[in-house]
Amino acid sequence: MDIEMGDAIISRKRDCEDDNRKSLYEAAMLGSVDTFDALLKADPLILDRLSLTSSPETPLHVAALLGHLDFTKAVLNHRPQLAAELDAQRCSPLHLAAANGHAEVVKVLLDAYPDARSVCDREGRTPLHLAAMRGRVEVVKELIISSPDPTRGSLQQTLEGDSVLHLCVKYNQLDALKVLVNSLAEDNEDLLLNSRDAEGNTMFHLAVLLKQEETVRFLLSVPTVREGSASALPEDNSIALNVMHQSPGNFKSVGKREQMSRCWDKLVVPLVNYPTNWIEDTRGSLMTVATLIAGITFDSVLSPPGGVWQEDTTTGFTCSRLKRDDNITCLAGNAVAAYYDEPKYRYFMVCNTMAFMGSLSVLFLLISGFPPKNKFWMWVLTMIVCITVSFLGFTFIIAMILVSPDQALSKLRVVIRGSLSSWSTLVGILVIFNAVILAYLILKWTKSRRSAARTSRKAWAH
Repeated sequence: MDIEMGDAIISRKRDCEDDNRKSLYEAAMLGSVDTFDALLKADPLILDRLSLTSSPETPLHVAALLGHLDFTKAVLNHRPQLAAELDAQRCSPLHLAAANGHAEVVKVLLDAYPDARSVCDREGRTPLHLAAMRGRVEVVKELIISSPDPTRGSLQQTLEGDSVLHLCVKYNQLDALKVLVNSLAEDNEDLLLNSRDAEGNTMFHLAVLLKQEETVRFLLSVPTVREGSASALPEDNSIALNVMHQSPGNFKSVGKREQMSRCWDKLVVPLVNYPTNWIEDTRGSLMTVATLIAGITFDSVLSPPGGVWQEDTTTGFTCSRLKRDDNITCLAGNAVAAYYDEPKYRYFMVCNTMAFMGSLSVLFLLISGFPPKNKFWMWVLTMIVCITVSFLGFTFIIAMILVSPDQALSKLRVVIRGSLSSWSTLVGILVIFNAVILAYLILKWTKSRRSAARTSRKAWAH
């Protein structure tokens, strides 16, 4: 009986706590301080028990989201630790207040928990990022004024690599951008205005791409931006505006371009980022393969397919494939195939010679110490060996044709054609594959040269 009464009391107590908690959230939505005080008087631990609930949002999140200043103050007076709580999106109450432009609430939250200004949500955005994206100018000012290091906040990047300056341009928030630019200029940090995002773009580049004429004009009025991001343009600002009008018309097209660039990097970059010991391993492999090919091709000349004449022989015997006159004398030591199928023997010797000379060239370069031990030259030598192996494959097929009788060739014709087609296809794929890598390396080298040239021009200008 006593146990049942105890369970009933506990159950009623839980129901009462649930009702109070529900009333607390309703009070937060309405901003009712009187209701909050009454609930706190009835249950002094109501705020402390919030950590035991399954809801990721606290009443302070709700009040900050809706801009209820007095309710926010009342909650913080009793439990300031709630200012550090994060919801399911890893947003603090300061994130919500900043995103919705509640400047007074932002100020109160900063007083309670100053470190909230550097907390990032799931997408790596700070309260300053959210305020700038939505053009909350007063909130941006408050966050900058109250920050001991506004420069750090302005340069902190999201997970996508955007600083608050880039976000102002991407979301076309010119007023917020002006506040940030002026703040950096006052702190003598205007050189940071030319910082780049993950794609290597400054905010000026984005403004031109997005055809934001007012933003472009404003940025061109800032000396540091004009000398930095627009250094390649003439002093006539109309050139920049002409470029802007020829650029993509919306953010979606820029996003697609960035996605294509990322896909290109994901596909190609891993192919050219070799392990640190790749050069030494490749040198050893190339030398082994080249030595093997040289030995095979050398032996093919001394012992050609079909053998050699053991003694001087007059071609007066029966051979359906003999292409020479009966009066010709076959000299001892000469290849038999050279007499009864000269064209195919000639092809055989050409392919065999190419394979032999290619392998000797690789061996000579590796043994002599030239070329230098770098990835590009190793790649070139690898291509030479691949070409050499290709000629070796063609040599084998021609040799098989030379030593096979006509009745066997008629049955092997499908196999031979299939082998040639497969081998040619494989060679073609490798050619395209390596052409893509070569184009990427050339493009990368060209960009680095241009960047070095721009840096040199800037150095001379200063």
